[in-house]
Amino acid sequence: MNNRRKLLIALGTSALAVPLRSSAQPRIPTIGYLSVDSAKPSPLLRTLLGALNKKGYVVDRDLRIDDRTVADYRGLAENAASLVQAKVEIIVAFGSTATLAASKVTKEIPIVMIAGIDPVATRLAVSLSHPGGNVTGVLLFGAELQQKRTQFLKELVPNMKRMGVISNPASGDNAVRLAEAEAAARLLKLETRVVEVRTLAELEDAFATLAKAKVEGVVVLPSLIFNSNIASVAEIAARRRLPVVYTISEIVEAGGLMSYGVDFHDAVVKAAMHVDRILRGAKPGNLPIEQPTKFELIINGKTAKTLGLKFPQSLLVSADKVIE
Repeated sequence: MNNRRKLLIALGTSALAVPLRSSAQPRIPTIGYLSVDSAKPSPLLRTLLGALNKKGYVVDRDLRIDDRTVADYRGLAENAASLVQAKVEIIVAFGSTATLAASKVTKEIPIVMIAGIDPVATRLAVSLSHPGGNVTGVLLFGAELQQKRTQFLKELVPNMKRMGVISNPASGDNAVRLAEAEAAARLLKLETRVVEVRTLAELEDAFATLAKAKVEGVVVLPSLIFNSNIASVAEIAARRRLPVVYTISEIVEAGGLMSYGVDFHDAVVKAAMHVDRILRGAKPGNLPIEQPTKFELIINGKTAKTLGLKFPQSLLVSADKVIE
């Protein structure tokens, strides 16, 4: 091969190489979403995407979503591992169990949690102000919230002596939430009857057990199994004619009696801000874990009437919303 031909071949190769390099597209970051919910996509995932959209992110242009919403807690571990294998840039974990599942399979991928778990006690973070690891996000619960729920229930049912507690031991923060409920009951000198519910199918028997035990009021501890089946939970409670206080307002909107807790949608919007900061280069360990600041007391006057109850003026004045 003469020198002229060699030169032409080299020039041709170089000419081809330039367009190939210039046409290479940067990787679009993928956000993994891990949660338990009966609906897919979850309403909270839609809230997350809406908040990110307001920050300028468009799905499939600026980021992709790997939605690992599962119907049962047992699917969380497998799906958390799958997100790590898929090499997502960030995992948004809604719920304590989802957060723990994600934290067990990666110490490198940033995890933005929206959960009630104590991140310091569980060693997910060094402190709330400076987490130090790969987990940051927004907290949902606190001992004072359960004290308030119990107090509100006692105001509505002043003669209450026995309080039922429905808990899901499969939930990652259940032990803490249960201890808070029992402590709140002791402050008001109430006996407690605890019934465990792991699936929605067990909820009917749980309310039957509490009715038989003659409790005068019930606290339903936070669990995504209950929160994602709001209509069923409200209907079962109404059938047993038991006054119940919940952690989320959606159950009250569906016919439940009363709720007091964090505004979940507000928490998800705050989590979206963390996602934005991480996508822009921030380290999760440097982003403070936010504590809840917006709480809502929602009461359903119509449901109270069907139960033969009347909300006292103290609750009506304190309520953020009264459903008639």
